[in-house]
Amino acid sequence: MGVKEQIWEDTYSPFVEKGLITKQQGERLHEDIGQPRRTDRFINWYRANFPEFDEITDSDFWPSRSARVTVPALFIYGEDDQVVTEELAIDFKNSADSMVILPLENTAHRPHFERKEEVTAAIRELIEEHQKSN
Repeated sequence: MGVKEQIWEDTYSPFVEKGLITKQQGERLHEDIGQPRRTDRFINWYRANFPEFDEITDSDFWPSRSARVTVPALFIYGEDDQVVTEELAIDFKNSADSMVILPLENTAHRPHFERKEEVTAAIRELIEEHQKSN
Protein backbone atom coordinates (compact mmCIF):
# COMPACT_ATOMS: atom_id res chain seq x y z
CA MET A 1 0.00 0.00 0.00
CA GLY A 2 1.36 3.42 -0.94
CA VAL A 3 1.65 6.35 1.44
CA LYS A 4 -1.43 8.08 0.03
CA GLU A 5 -3.59 5.00 0.54
CA GLN A 6 -2.17 4.36 4.01
CA ILE A 7 -2.98 7.94 5.07
CA TRP A 8 -6.46 7.51 3.64
CA GLU A 9 -7.07 4.16 5.33
CA ASP A 10 -5.61 5.18 8.70
CA THR A 11 -6.96 8.70 8.96
CA TYR A 12 -9.92 9.66 6.80
CA SER A 13 -11.65 6.49 5.63
CA PRO A 14 -12.79 5.66 9.21
CA PHE A 15 -14.45 9.09 9.41
CA VAL A 16 -16.51 8.32 6.32
CA GLU A 17 -17.34 4.82 7.56
CA LYS A 18 -18.51 6.17 10.94
CA GLY A 19 -20.54 8.94 9.30
CA LEU A 20 -18.40 11.67 10.87
CA ILE A 21 -17.84 13.25 7.46
CA THR A 22 -19.82 12.82 4.28
CA LYS A 23 -18.68 10.61 1.42
CA GLN A 24 -18.19 13.80 -0.62
CA GLN A 25 -15.96 15.33 2.06
CA GLY A 26 -14.02 12.06 2.24
CA GLU A 27 -13.51 12.00 -1.52
CA ARG A 28 -12.18 15.56 -1.39
CA LEU A 29 -9.75 14.66 1.39
CA HIS A 30 -8.68 11.54 -0.51
CA GLU A 31 -7.98 13.68 -3.57
CA ASP A 32 -6.06 16.24 -1.49
CA ILE A 33 -3.76 13.60 0.00
CA GLY A 34 -2.24 13.02 -3.43
CA GLN A 35 -1.45 16.70 -3.99
CA PRO A 36 1.91 17.54 -2.43
CA ARG A 37 1.27 21.31 -2.57
CA ARG A 38 -1.72 20.90 -0.26
CA THR A 39 0.27 18.77 2.16
CA ASP A 40 3.18 21.21 2.01
CA ARG A 41 0.84 24.05 2.96
CA PHE A 42 0.10 22.38 6.31
CA ILE A 43 3.70 21.36 6.94
CA ASN A 44 4.91 24.87 6.07
CA TRP A 45 2.64 26.32 8.75
CA TYR A 46 4.50 24.24 11.34
CA ARG A 47 7.85 25.18 9.83
CA ALA A 48 6.97 28.88 10.00
CA ASN A 49 5.60 28.77 13.53
CA PHE A 50 7.82 26.33 15.40
CA PRO A 51 11.59 26.60 15.74
CA GLU A 52 13.84 23.57 15.70
CA PHE A 53 13.63 21.82 19.08
CA ASP A 54 17.20 22.61 20.09
CA GLU A 55 16.74 26.28 19.07
CA ILE A 56 13.74 27.08 21.28
CA THR A 57 14.24 30.11 23.52
CA ASP A 58 11.98 31.84 26.05
CA SER A 59 11.04 34.42 23.40
CA ASP A 60 9.41 31.64 21.33
CA PHE A 61 6.68 31.18 23.94
CA TRP A 62 3.54 33.24 23.40
CA PRO A 63 2.35 35.16 25.23
CA SER A 64 5.15 34.08 27.58
CA ARG A 65 6.55 30.95 29.13
CA SER A 66 5.02 31.88 32.49
CA ALA A 67 1.55 32.77 31.13
CA ARG A 68 -1.41 31.25 32.93
CA VAL A 69 -4.91 30.34 31.84
CA THR A 70 -7.07 32.19 34.34
CA VAL A 71 -10.53 31.17 33.12
CA PRO A 72 -12.14 27.74 33.55
CA ALA A 73 -10.72 25.45 30.88
CA LEU A 74 -11.19 21.96 29.54
CA PHE A 75 -8.42 19.90 27.94
CA ILE A 76 -9.73 16.95 25.94
CA TYR A 77 -7.40 14.42 24.37
CA GLY A 78 -7.48 10.87 23.09
CA GLU A 79 -5.50 8.30 25.04
CA ASP A 80 -4.37 6.75 21.75
CA ASP A 81 -3.07 10.10 20.42
CA GLN A 82 0.59 9.92 19.42
CA VAL A 83 1.03 13.71 19.60
CA VAL A 84 -0.92 14.81 22.68
CA THR A 85 0.09 12.75 25.70
CA GLU A 86 -0.97 12.56 29.33
CA GLU A 87 2.25 14.34 30.27
CA LEU A 88 1.40 17.23 27.93
CA ALA A 89 -2.11 17.45 29.38
CA ILE A 90 -0.64 17.63 32.90
CA ASP A 91 1.76 20.38 31.79
CA PHE A 92 -1.20 22.36 30.46
CA LYS A 93 -3.15 21.81 33.68
CA ASN A 94 -0.18 23.10 35.67
CA SER A 95 -0.36 26.36 33.71
CA ALA A 96 -4.03 26.92 34.55
CA ASP A 97 -5.96 28.10 37.57
CA SER A 98 -8.92 25.82 36.86
CA MET A 99 -8.62 23.12 34.21
CA VAL A 100 -10.39 19.81 33.82
CA ILE A 101 -8.57 17.13 31.86
CA LEU A 102 -10.74 14.69 29.95
CA PRO A 103 -8.82 11.75 28.48
CA LEU A 104 -10.92 9.62 26.12
CA GLU A 105 -10.21 5.90 25.78
CA ASN A 106 -9.97 4.34 22.32
CA THR A 107 -9.58 7.81 20.81
CA ALA A 108 -6.68 9.21 18.80
CA HIS A 109 -5.79 12.75 17.68
CA ARG A 110 -9.26 13.98 16.72
CA PRO A 111 -11.61 13.46 19.67
CA HIS A 112 -13.96 16.14 18.32
CA PHE A 113 -14.58 13.84 15.32
CA GLU A 114 -14.21 10.46 16.96
CA ARG A 115 -16.29 11.17 20.09
CA LYS A 116 -18.19 14.31 19.16
CA GLU A 117 -21.15 13.66 21.48
CA GLU A 118 -18.92 13.27 24.54
CA VAL A 119 -16.77 16.26 23.58
CA THR A 120 -19.83 18.43 23.04
CA ALA A 121 -21.36 17.32 26.34
CA ALA A 122 -18.12 18.09 28.22
CA ILE A 123 -17.90 21.56 26.67
CA ARG A 124 -21.56 22.23 27.43
CA GLU A 125 -21.06 21.13 31.05
CA LEU A 126 -18.05 23.43 31.48
CA ILE A 127 -19.99 26.41 30.09
CA GLU A 128 -23.07 25.69 32.23
CA GLU A 129 -20.99 25.32 35.41
CA HIS A 130 -19.17 28.57 34.65
CA GLN A 131 -22.46 30.39 34.02
CA LYS A 132 -23.86 29.18 37.37
CA SER A 133 -20.84 30.47 39.25
CA ASN A 134 -21.04 33.96 37.72
